[in-house]
Amino acid sequence: MRGYQTHYKPDVTQKVTIGAASAAITNGVGNYIQAVRIISTTDCFVKIGNSGDSPSATVNDMFVKAGVPEVFTIAPGAKVAFIQSSAGGAGYVTELTQ
Repeated sequence: MRGYQTHYKPDVTQKVTIGAASAAITNGVGNYIQAVRIISTTDCFVKIGNSGDSPSATVNDMFVKAGVPEVFTIAPGAKVAFIQSSAGGAGYVTELTQ
């Protein structure tokens, strides 16, 4: 049975200003990245795109609670987009390596 990776090393972090319009990280995650840590300073909605996509978050996407870090698998080269729930803030996407 293959083990589940629960420990990662933080790598590059990208910051996004969260507002009333969708905003995505500038660069897709690295070619070797398979997981990211997402945290925000405000309640928001998040969309994780596929490799090479430019995702656009809407209020129908995944809800992320302010101050609660979450870890997600991601395709290499993918981007993450944010949109506010009710107030602006900042979103952080940190690439995780094994």
